[in-house]
Amino acid sequence: ADVLDRAGDGSRALRGYDRAMTLASEAGVAFPERSRLERARIMSTLRARQDEALAEFREIRESTEDDRIGARNLQVWATMRARQDMSAQVGTLRRWLLDDYPSSNEAAEVAWILGANAEGRGDLDGALARYAFLAENVRTHARAGQARMRSGQIHLRRGDQAAAADVYEQYLVDFPDGRRWQEAAYWAGRTRLEMGDTVAGEAHLRHVLTQPIEYYAVMSAELLGESFDVNLSEGEHSTEPGWLTEGLGRLDLLTEAGLERGAETEVRRLRDRAGAERGPRLRLAEALIERGRTIEGINLGWALLRDEGGWDRQIIHVTYPFPYRELVRREAAEWGIDPFMMAAIIRQESAFKADIVSHAGAIGLMQVMPPTGAQLARTHGPNGFSRESLTRPEVNLHLGAAFFVDMSRRYDNQLPLVLSAYNAGPTRATRWRRYPEAADPLRFTERIPFTETRGYVKSVRRNLGLYKALYDDEE
Repeated sequence: ADVLDRAGDGSRALRGYDRAMTLASEAGVAFPERSRLERARIMSTLRARQDEALAEFREIRESTEDDRIGARNLQVWATMRARQDMSAQVGTLRRWLLDDYPSSNEAAEVAWILGANAEGRGDLDGALARYAFLAENVRTHARAGQARMRSGQIHLRRGDQAAAADVYEQYLVDFPDGRRWQEAAYWAGRTRLEMGDTVAGEAHLRHVLTQPIEYYAVMSAELLGESFDVNLSEGEHSTEPGWLTEGLGRLDLLTEAGLERGAETEVRRLRDRAGAERGPRLRLAEALIERGRTIEGINLGWALLRDEGGWDRQIIHVTYPFPYRELVRREAAEWGIDPFMMAAIIRQESAFKADIVSHAGAIGLMQVMPPTGAQLARTHGPNGFSRESLTRPEVNLHLGAAFFVDMSRRYDNQLPLVLSAYNAGPTRATRWRRYPEAADPLRFTERIPFTETRGYVKSVRRNLGLYKALYDDEE
């Protein structure tokens, strides 16, 4: 039953749990609490068995001495009541969860949802209270760090810079190496600068710049009025031994013959043959990128970074490559776009793989949706547009650039809004434009409610800084 449940086969899992519970009863042994709960969870999804599930939820609440079981029991119970549109009962169960198991992961998620909802409707005191609950009860949970960052932004929204600085700096004291230390240090630095404390502000921002391949490093350099630079050692260059030259020749023959499975096998063989040798691995990454196998090449760059324990200029060039450079430059010039902005978007959208198709159906380098491409092609060309046209780099870049320009005009060149529209669609971006933070591009970025879109905006902005730093001299 447990295996079937984990595999998503709820119907057969429930039959298994029912049978196991019957056998336990016949044998006079206790049925495991965890299995009782998972059985009740599946029953709660079936209208005919929801009363039975409710009885189990109540029994487990009264009898369990395991906090993990108790917290999950209330979470699953609340989920059933939510499906039944019983909001009052959902509220009661959430209160029980927060009161009885405040340090549980389930309570962390509930407190976060309540805080975010309160912030969304303008109840800033309520949001701060929920975020404080997280900081006090689940200090090391990811939501607690996120809650501290949101608390700081609320204080900034209210104009209370001292309170915001305290929030960010206390995070740095508590978690100097925490996953959000760069975010905290950037906002502490910016806030201190705005308060007139130049020494403390610059110290925070310089600290962020010690980790240069990050969004907040790019933003810190900009705030300090400095050109962002990637100060890395050159690193050992690539080497191409004879076996690699022969292997790349075989890869080219297999690709030309259309034998993709064979080509993929050859890539794996070459990767295995290179082993841990830096020179051949680096050359293989470069060669794969040159042949349009950019994702495999970039992944080799990440593997080199992991194994070597740090960046150098050779590794970063294969991790952030710039194929199709001349084509990007021409399209950017035609549309009046920074070519590095196009490169930054392509790196995030497709990793420069020309024929990639997303789960949503977006195609090619700039991940253009076919209906959007068809609409743009009617205005901007080319004639004879088809879905397959989007796998051609020149067509994809032409239409992707056209869409970016359209979004730039619609959102007055406010880059976070433009990128939000590019990623999540203009309907959502227009709705988010009404946020009070929209006048401040960086504070708006932190306010974007979709984790994916917020990360996308930050990643593209980081990529823009990196591509300028890495390739501006070559341009």
